[in-house]
Amino acid sequence: MHNLFSNLIFNIRLKWMWLHHTHTFNWAHKPLCERFKSGVLRIGKLHVCRSCLFAYSGILIGIIAALVYPTYIVDLKLTWILFVLVPVVVSSYPRFYKKLPRFCQDILRFVMGVILGIIPFLLIHRNFISGIICVLVMGIFWRIYFHQRKMRKLRACDGCPELDLPEICSGFQHQSEAVRLYEIEATELLYRTGRGFPD
Repeated sequence: MHNLFSNLIFNIRLKWMWLHHTHTFNWAHKPLCERFKSGVLRIGKLHVCRSCLFAYSGILIGIIAALVYPTYIVDLKLTWILFVLVPVVVSSYPRFYKKLPRFCQDILRFVMGVILGIIPFLLIHRNFISGIICVLVMGIFWRIYFHQRKMRKLRACDGCPELDLPEICSGFQHQSEAVRLYEIEATELLYRTGRGFPD
């Protein structure tokens, strides 16, 4: 029991150490270079994925709206929901989405977040058919989206002048320095606690 507790504390310390060194870029989801700067917001030292920030903000607003105005949410007609959802989903297809101005991308992510935020309330209350249809539409979209995004990420750095250089590119320089500092501190902790020595 003592060893179990000791291992738990040790793992928590390592995890906290990792977050301490990497929290500035963990939620950027992109390299921190000029090519990707439009998709990353800088808040002090913190780099945040712009799309995720607007999506999660939308989810929060959707949940708050459903809690404050539950009657309006559950009484939403399916035609009105689809009138908003279908254009948002189609416009969010990577091939179209990447060609839109940044503020349009932000609006799309925010609106999609709002819809995601109200879906649970549609499912729980009497408007569950609308909720199920929204889940199906969203499920099909995300399946296609993640597949397309995976393909696009493989080519995201094509044409970059730093791509074939031997050193770490500018987009990952900050990350590499942070990880190196983590490795130094984690190694010191391992040896200080006796875990860095073989049995």
